[in-house]
Amino acid sequence: MTFSRSAWLAFAAGGIFIVWFEARARGWAFNKSLALLFICTAFVLLPFIAANSNYFGARFNAGNSFEAVRTERGAVQERLFLIESANHIFSKYPLTGVGMSASPLALRNEIPRLPETYNYQPPHFTLLTVGLETGMFGAIFYFLLMILPWVVFSRRAELRANPNVIGAMGLLLAVTIVGFFDYYTWFSTPGRIWQWLAWGLVAVALNPSLPAEFEGGKASKFTAKNAKDAKNELKLGAFSGSKNHAEAPLYPSLKPFGEGLGAALSLSKWKRSKS
Repeated sequence: MTFSRSAWLAFAAGGIFIVWFEARARGWAFNKSLALLFICTAFVLLPFIAANSNYFGARFNAGNSFEAVRTERGAVQERLFLIESANHIFSKYPLTGVGMSASPLALRNEIPRLPETYNYQPPHFTLLTVGLETGMFGAIFYFLLMILPWVVFSRRAELRANPNVIGAMGLLLAVTIVGFFDYYTWFSTPGRIWQWLAWGLVAVALNPSLPAEFEGGKASKFTAKNAKDAKNELKLGAFSGSKNHAEAPLYPSLKPFGEGLGAALSLSKWKRSKS
């Protein structure tokens, strides 16, 4: 419990996304087990929430905390100040940006004296931070990374019933929402790992199933000459191609790679036998 509102929102959005699509794919009876899990989770969290109710209330403007509490006031006003300042600096370097991780330094050069309690840091909006540091083209490519998985997900109905895809997209949704309110997923190393891990899981989940040669843990033997005699046989039948192209519908562009690798293995074995 970090008292981060963006984390709460991201968790709620990702959870609702996963529950909604899983329920549509499996039927609403699936939610019975989830309801039990929710009740158990609430039972564990309620004592903690009750003991820290004042802090939770401040995060939701209880008692006009956004104006009365200095830290809460700064959390809102400082974000607006940083976004406005970042837009101004970006207008000076729209093509090249100020450099990777250089946004706090650029802000200090632009505004030598900040208002009290403010800190030199990137704007709390990942896409703006990317544009500020890498320029317009970096922001465009990052924006494409943000939206293209959702384009694929929305256009292919079979993906919306795949639990692996649903889980990966739910994670990506949560990470993306965090990026709307923080620079964590770009500027901080753990955040970058989180963001790229989410993209990697989505990329794997969106791919079709493995070729038939790998189903049931079985793989066809490599077809290159003498490759089967190599000391550590590589089961690359799906990559090297087969006589029946229906058996290996994936990775047709990797066939030359598979054949070349098989030839290299054969040559290496032949050299060892001559030495």
